[in-house]
Amino acid sequence: MNAPASAPAWSTNTTPAELAAWLLGAPRVLAITHAKPDGDAIGSTMSVVRALRLRGVDAHALYAGILPHWTERAAGASGPESWLTIEKRGLPELGANERVVVLDTGSRSQLEPYLPLLERDAMPARTAIVDHHQSGAPELGERRIIEPRIAAACALACDLCVRILGLGSARELPTEIAEPLYLGLATDTGWFRHANVTPDVMRLAADLMSTGIRHAELFQDIEQTDSEGRMRLLARALATLVFLRDGQIAIMSLRMDDFRESKAHAGETGGFLDLVKSVESVRVAALLTEVEENHAKVVKISLRSKSGNKFVDVNEIAKRFGGGGHTQAAGARVQGSLEDVRAKLIGALT
Repeated sequence: MNAPASAPAWSTNTTPAELAAWLLGAPRVLAITHAKPDGDAIGSTMSVVRALRLRGVDAHALYAGILPHWTERAAGASGPESWLTIEKRGLPELGANERVVVLDTGSRSQLEPYLPLLERDAMPARTAIVDHHQSGAPELGERRIIEPRIAAACALACDLCVRILGLGSARELPTEIAEPLYLGLATDTGWFRHANVTPDVMRLAADLMSTGIRHAELFQDIEQTDSEGRMRLLARALATLVFLRDGQIAIMSLRMDDFRESKAHAGETGGFLDLVKSVESVRVAALLTEVEENHAKVVKISLRSKSGNKFVDVNEIAKRFGGGGHTQAAGARVQGSLEDVRAKLIGALT
């Protein structure tokens, strides 16, 4: 069934310059992103918040769920006063002229902790979305910059920060803003290894590096600080690894008990699928993770695929389960047992 003609489209309807002026016209701005934020989510929100604060706007980032262990190091000079968590702060009350900018997502399921705020009367008119995913809920924000071909939300946030500060290019950004932008760009491209790396990505990375960021220290802070629990969890995931369709499909799974017994948390599975993708025959890799939401068990599906002649669009697979994402990195959350979801996923993949 076609959507009603009045339904907003998941597409861009404003410019970075217009959005920057709109944000600067507010006395307070709240920057939010998807629950359990990653490098791109934290980098894009922190950079925009820092730019707005330099212009005198009372701006804060508000996060939900488990934060990466390196969040405080990434916060750096901005300090905890510029970012909060729902778990400690709760959802704030916003005044009539105060605004929200959503970065690196527009998905209702990923924004669930914020929906009581975003769905209040008149909030869409006071909300903007800046995202690079292929699908989302445009009705949540009247102003939107949506660019699915862009490698990272931080690339869009960079343009916005340049406009907020009235600069000529990313090369003129203060280091404390360039660094979180580089963090998001690097992590969402697998430190410049994934197929979403383009000449524009490398040019932007060079511009950000020219501001004096600590690029080597960032890599060490993010990628070389694993806990013992993460290694134990990886061992358990690999113990469940199976290959299907002549090795083209690889699937792993983790139960809630695995996290508890490994003394690891849900945010420590990042990179597991990249390791499995290193197998030559694998075209698509999946990780099924059992989690608890609202006192019920839910299975989180994470999908990654390789580029090439046998390319698999995992966004289309994830959409069958009510999720979405990118063509080569997508996911979904599904009600049901791990065994049932695994069987359905295998059917969809094969």
